[in-house]
Amino acid sequence: MTTENTFLSGYPKTVPIRRGQHIVIRPMRADDTEGLRQLFADVDETEYRVLRDDVSNPDVIASWTANINFDEVIPLVAELDGRIVGDIRLHRQRVAPYEKIGEIRFYVHPRYRKRGIGKALVREILQIARAVGLEKIVVEFYVEHRGLITAFERMGFEREAILPTYQVIVLSYDLTRTPEPERPPIAHADHLPPLPLWPDRRFFGMTPERYPERLNLCEILLDAVVQSAWAERPALITETETISYDLLLQETTRLAGGLRSLGVQEADPVLIYLPNIPQAVTANFAVQRLGGISVPVPPQLSRREVGYIIRDSEAGVAITTADLLPELLRARGAEKLHHIVVVGGGNDIPEGPRIVRYAHLVARSAAVDPVRRSGQEVALLLYTSREDGRPKGTAHLLEEILSVADIMGKHLWHVNEDDVLASPAPLGLGQGYLTWGIIPYRFGAAAYLLPGLDGQALANAIRQHPITILNMVPTGYRRLLELETLTEDDVASLRLCIASGEALTIHTYRAWYERFGFPILEAFATTEMLGQFLSNAVNMQPKPGSLGRVVPGYEVRIVDKHGRELPDGEIGFLVVRGPSGTLYWNDPQAQEQSVWHGWNVVGDYAYRDEDGYFWYVARQDDLIKSGGFRIDPLEVEWVLREHPAVVDAAVVGLPDPIRGQAVHAFVVPKPGVQADDALAQSILESLHGRLAEYKIPTSLTFIESIPRGPDGKLIRRMLRERVRLGHDRIL
Repeated sequence: MTTENTFLSGYPKTVPIRRGQHIVIRPMRADDTEGLRQLFADVDETEYRVLRDDVSNPDVIASWTANINFDEVIPLVAELDGRIVGDIRLHRQRVAPYEKIGEIRFYVHPRYRKRGIGKALVREILQIARAVGLEKIVVEFYVEHRGLITAFERMGFEREAILPTYQVIVLSYDLTRTPEPERPPIAHADHLPPLPLWPDRRFFGMTPERYPERLNLCEILLDAVVQSAWAERPALITETETISYDLLLQETTRLAGGLRSLGVQEADPVLIYLPNIPQAVTANFAVQRLGGISVPVPPQLSRREVGYIIRDSEAGVAITTADLLPELLRARGAEKLHHIVVVGGGNDIPEGPRIVRYAHLVARSAAVDPVRRSGQEVALLLYTSREDGRPKGTAHLLEEILSVADIMGKHLWHVNEDDVLASPAPLGLGQGYLTWGIIPYRFGAAAYLLPGLDGQALANAIRQHPITILNMVPTGYRRLLELETLTEDDVASLRLCIASGEALTIHTYRAWYERFGFPILEAFATTEMLGQFLSNAVNMQPKPGSLGRVVPGYEVRIVDKHGRELPDGEIGFLVVRGPSGTLYWNDPQAQEQSVWHGWNVVGDYAYRDEDGYFWYVARQDDLIKSGGFRIDPLEVEWVLREHPAVVDAAVVGLPDPIRGQAVHAFVVPKPGVQADDALAQSILESLHGRLAEYKIPTSLTFIESIPRGPDGKLIRRMLRERVRLGHDRIL
């Protein structure tokens, strides 16, 4: 080895990859001929074009190993279990003007792809290239290799040239720029997407918040308040009790001690299958105190969905109520829970070594100190729905949760210690988790626990308790408006009403404003992003019907299908980046589709007006394409709901042999109204002149209720399935 080649002295090197495995990266040797022949035995025709060598010819491979010259080519191989599974070669020239430029070619065996081997090889060769004084690396791909092109771009390569004659794209990497620091190992990294697929997480347009390098959510949100002068201030309020910060922390620390006695350790997922009760808050903070991962599950989910979440999250302990226990035990995957902690219940709770009563566990356990972890570790799994009905896990980091709480609480809602925050959403939805699970305690405020979306229960809570900030889906506000006895004096304590989760119609906005004298401020958030990144609460200057303006700390754009930013007024895809972002759990394919060059792709059509307000058009999946037209189902639904005989409505596209899709309406008639052909005809005729003709439904079905999720969002796939199965009469 020459003096110049001392950069190879650090090899062989053991490098971690996905699935908890490790590869050995080392320079190619003269005895690697047979191993390389096996590596390239399954190369297909398209990959020959990337390799640019006839690796099917044994003599070619033999020439590589017989003529290793590190001055011209630096070859590395990756071994797994003693087998060569990948190689990468850095080609360099010693003549001007190319002496500072290197070219790489690489290959990973098909059986070992999607494990991070290619990325590990590229990372090593970039380090070597810097060590030998190169300033730029180039790599060439044919245009059909879109997956490879995207993967390299996510590693920091940029498009330098396109050679149309040869259908080749040249990517380059600038070695003179300062390399990004290596991230420390992350617990459960095998469940998370590769780092190149992570979004660009940082604060935009504002000074970033600073957090300790190692932290604990419970310590920051509860201990800090108790150690101040506010220990006796209310933390939780229900219809029947008020719990101080001091009492909440005491129960949290004892429950944490109890969970530790059941085997819960740092980074362990714990299922929280509870309604909106104080124990849900205690459970979340107890898991966080141990440095675990909270997996809150809305109790409205089906048994099948709960079972999927148990299996996908790999939770070993669950916390639930006596009422929900039978449903939990019947879920497929419940057998994997080695302990189930049960809140409430009498003698009817089944006995067994894995069933533990919450009250007994708290009473017999000692308090434990908080476990501090890196802010880049996963602390929360929230599950959202996907088109096939299976829940999809979204992972959220410790620093991310604090960042969102600070942005929404400090810069958006301006929360102070006298506020009482409330949302009927369960802890398992971002809206509930933030509104009554996290944000109040950051500011010494209180959370009121609403049981659900029942209009009368909402009204009673608002009348009897000083709720100041209300955050819920527009359905909740419509149910309050249905109560004729609710007056302006009844809602006098409310200083901020936020709507998110579904579209806030102009009719609902105006009815609320005219009746109570202050607006509902619509906002936009996704489970993946955790917090609201568009809101009419920005500067408190709402535009009815809009999603609002960009929340401080975020950057939002409207782009076309190629990622190019569109001018104001043009409809495109909504993309966002900020201190929170999309991290799918066990779903690298969804991650690859949802993050473009560091931007989170929301999957919705929208546009921005000249004042910087964003307007929702439709979800990409929900947009109806009929006869060459694109139809927003929300627009049709708004007009349908204005009919005097209609309580609720939903619109979907159904297959049509002529137009591609036909517009079909589902309508919930008002009680006492005869739902017959005459009413259907009346409803459809009322749309003429109020909608473009191509937007008017061609058929209609009366239905008892519109299917909605626990967050109040409409579930269109269930409506399409009803038609497919022939459950309803189509008029």
